[in-house]
Amino acid sequence: PSRPYRLDTPDLSIVIVKVENQLAAYRNECAHQGLPLDGGILDPEAGTLTCPWHGFCFDARSGECFTAPQAQLEPFPLRVEDDYVWVRPG
Repeated sequence: PSRPYRLDTPDLSIVIVKVENQLAAYRNECAHQGLPLDGGILDPEAGTLTCPWHGFCFDARSGECFTAPQAQLEPFPLRVEDDYVWVRPG
């Protein structure tokens, strides 16, 4: 297991995860209670991100929640260009 990467802007905290050489970016808030996910456990083999606060488990690629299907992470478009990661928050 590894940790997600946290990126903060003046208005927003973003969590970036890497699974199978693919990156995904989400609002750094668990869909359960809005607590930060950057301290969670990223399991690249299982492709999951687990919230450190209440154990909610998410698909790290899609943001879907396995624990409560109605709870989804808010994704942000992301691209990699010339070794730079570009995230476009909503």
